[in-house]
Amino acid sequence: MSVIHSSEIIGKTGQVRENGLVFDVQIKDVKQAYGVKRYLVTPVKGYGQTWMNAERIRVLELSGE
Repeated sequence: MSVIHSSEIIGKTGQVRENGLVFDVQIKDVKQAYGVKRYLVTPVKGYGQTWMNAERIRVLELSGE
């Protein structure tokens, strides 16, 4: 993951599927440790934030999509 790619992801909207629910989140930060990419996300409606593995989030609004 490059710094440029990370900056493109921050501020984007993603979708999370959890226990039969699908909800939108906004990506606030990106980090990678031990080869695992993680996003700090907050719900679009609601409150709170958590770090989630990137593979659990479908990122929307990427250039070229």
